[in-house]
Amino acid sequence: MILLPMIIIAGTATAASIHWAEAQEQIRQMETASQAESGCLKYRIIPDDREHGSFFVYEVWESEESLQQHFQTPHMAAFNAYLGGLGVKMNIQRFRAEEI
Repeated sequence: MILLPMIIIAGTATAASIHWAEAQEQIRQMETASQAESGCLKYRIIPDDREHGSFFVYEVWESEESLQQHFQTPHMAAFNAYLGGLGVKMNIQRFRAEEI
């Protein structure tokens, strides 16, 4: 057994209206910047091929502190501003993994 207190974020996001090429670029920028952050173990936003405008969200953070620091980054603020113009609905869950 490996003890690793981690925070896992998982769920879906759906945009009411979306420009696909722009969304892909925004997602790429967000993933790249987030994965470079200290404490980020995984950060993915994956388009749902079956439903246009829907995405799967999956993040793994080393700690609550690293996740809270992520929320304060300029790239998070820019991405939230972008999402605000799309009418995004999110169904996101947060889990704490104590062991693997």
